[in-house]
Amino acid sequence: MATNKTVVWQPRAKRELREILSFYNNRNGSSRYSDRLFAEMEYWLSRISDDGQLGEKVDEKDVRRIVVENFLIYYLITPESVDVLSVRDGRRKPKKFKMSEIIMNAEPDA
Repeated sequence: MATNKTVVWQPRAKRELREILSFYNNRNGSSRYSDRLFAEMEYWLSRISDDGQLGEKVDEKDVRRIVVENFLIYYLITPESVDVLSVRDGRRKPKKFKMSEIIMNAEPDA
C-alpha cells in the first residue's frame, strides 16, 4: 500500500519556481498561466507522493524527474518525503547544471 509522502521544496527549487512564475506573470500581464502551471505541478507532485516511481530516473543516484509542460522537475524520494531539488525550463540549455552539486547543497528535512 502506497503512503502519501510530504512534498518538500528545497530552497533552490523554490527560487527557480518563483522566477518561472514571475516571468510568465510579467510577460502575460496576468497570473492565469502561472496559476495553471503551478496547479499542474502540484497535481503531479501529489501523484509522485503516492508513487515515487512515476518519474524517469536520471544519471544521479536516486534522482528522478517528471516533465510538466516544458518544465523538468527533479526530485529525490526519501523515506519521509519527496524532495523537489530543481525546476528547469526544458527548452533551455543550462550553462552549468550539475545535479550532483544540487543534491549536495540540498537542505536536510527540518
